[in-house]
Amino acid sequence: MSDNNIVAEFNNLGVLAQKLEDTGMYDVGMLISGLKHLLTENNFFYGPLVDQAPVNDPSRVFFDLKVNPAVHQLVYVHLGGGYAKEMRGPHWCYVVKNNGQKLTIIPLTSIKEDSGPAKEPFELDIDEGNGKKGRMHFDDMRSIDKMRVIEKKGYRSVCTPRADIEAALKKYMGL
Repeated sequence: MSDNNIVAEFNNLGVLAQKLEDTGMYDVGMLISGLKHLLTENNFFYGPLVDQAPVNDPSRVFFDLKVNPAVHQLVYVHLGGGYAKEMRGPHWCYVVKNNGQKLTIIPLTSIKEDSGPAKEPFELDIDEGNGKKGRMHFDDMRSIDKMRVIEKKGYRSVCTPRADIEAALKKYMGL
């Protein structure tokens, strides 16, 4: 794709984004933030990371975090844009499994006074420590590339026992 086509395509995307913004029902700023994050991380991967690798072959280059989170910790993840009922934008996420270059995560949301009870088996309220509660959304669980993790936020421990979370996850999965 030539530079002119890229600019024209982004102009067309801008028109679509404005139409979505005009509905007043979708956070287009978060969508743009997610796209910026995606482009920045991919420019890093296909630029300096591949250039500094012993073999300049993107299929043989891997990104890793400076410090990997442990299973049963929370990481701050930029989930990117999403469809209507998908969780999107940055969220704290529970680490279910470290899959090498990817993490299996369960996104969390904060619990507000008007949130109501967790919708079992799709959600589980957990103790994040320091008096904070979070709501896990099993129905938004996914595998993500580690490049989505925003490391500067650090990692947080979870006070709810891992066995309780695993039991709820097994119930949700029907295992």
